[in-house]
Amino acid sequence: MTVGELYSFLCEKIPSTLSCDWDHDGLAVCPDRNAPVSGVVCVLDMSEAALDLAIEKGCNVIFTHHPMLFRPLASLSGDTPLEKLAIRCLLCGVSVMGFHTRADAVEGGTNTCLLASLGLKVVPEVCDGQVFRLGTLPSPMTAHEFARHIKEKLGASVRYADGGKPITTVLVCGGGGKGFSAEAQRLGADAFLTGELGHHGLCDAPAIGISLFEAGHFETEVAVLNFFASLVSEADSHIPVFPSTLTDLHCI
Repeated sequence: MTVGELYSFLCEKIPSTLSCDWDHDGLAVCPDRNAPVSGVVCVLDMSEAALDLAIEKGCNVIFTHHPMLFRPLASLSGDTPLEKLAIRCLLCGVSVMGFHTRADAVEGGTNTCLLASLGLKVVPEVCDGQVFRLGTLPSPMTAHEFARHIKEKLGASVRYADGGKPITTVLVCGGGGKGFSAEAQRLGADAFLTGELGHHGLCDAPAIGISLFEAGHFETEVAVLNFFASLVSEADSHIPVFPSTLTDLHCI
């Protein structure tokens, strides 16, 4: 299978029609669409470390969640770290393709994976085509109990605000979903979980009557890497694929 054929297959599985208007994902760097795929590294973010890993593993494709070229480059002069990275990819023959908000919206994608990581059952069809998903807990939890549950399942530091009622239904949006608290309220959820809410977003909990949880951008999205890896294997089971939790971010 060639790089171009793999990208076309992935676009059938995760169509661009699901992407938000402001998004810029897709095939960011491609030295040769006709090159046979030697292997794929799956990461959330493109970085020098991700390229090093691809070279180490003999892979010529890097599959990311966040777009490498979210903001278009004005030049390829090597004056910025991103320009240098793009040039290095081209010289090393490594293609980079990213699937961002369309992976959030597709069935089985980021938010389906997040619900599964937490042991929540997906409420079907309620949020089809949206960059969030609704799920239900097996039994009600208090806000404190659910925060501890999130911490245990995601290995995340959790900030939360108690909406004052038992939690059974939860709207989730992996990553930066601070704008969707109102959607959780509209859909009748007892809680909303995302990666980034911010101080003022969390303070809205008493006013809107639902519990709000912030568990980290990386931690709420990283489960999607196994989904990406499964799609590559579906495209061609002979392609070596390496999901990696590489990140330049650290917490102490």
